[in-house]
Amino acid sequence: MKPRKVVQHVVELLLLGVILAVVGLRLWVYEPVRVREESMMDTLHDGDVLLVNRLKTKHRLPERGTIIVLARPHNREWVVKRVVAVGGDTVAVARNGRVWLNRKQGAEPYAKPYYGEERAPLKVPAGQVYVLGDNRGHSEDSRDYGCIQHEDIVGEVVRLLKRAKPGGRRAGLR
Repeated sequence: MKPRKVVQHVVELLLLGVILAVVGLRLWVYEPVRVREESMMDTLHDGDVLLVNRLKTKHRLPERGTIIVLARPHNREWVVKRVVAVGGDTVAVARNGRVWLNRKQGAEPYAKPYYGEERAPLKVPAGQVYVLGDNRGHSEDSRDYGCIQHEDIVGEVVRLLKRAKPGGRRAGLR
């Protein structure tokens, strides 16, 4: 084989390897997700694009404070929420939206206060998490559909890829 043909063959194989690696990462590890609601404001805005790592939560539950993407139990729609309690925790939500975790008020500088219905203490079952939106007055979350099963967690948000234009709503989540 001529040296020129060998180099061309090696370049083609390297290019094919890079393409397969990128496709594999996109299919099995990373998922771009667009925020479609205001439940996480002011942390995240409607239209922001996030990078979600699907493997980080495949074999372990996320920790408290982690922002995740989950499939809503009643309609399987993907939404972005924050984990506020994990299996074994006792969580209660006060009228002002503040979380009481294991009988202590949690520090949540990211949460927007609201005045709504108080939620009685609930013990989170093992293998599940309790999630809330940071914008508590405009969020459908565990207060509405209960604790989230591990298999309903799509992945952990690892990066903000693109901040939405102010006031610009964009359709689509995936």
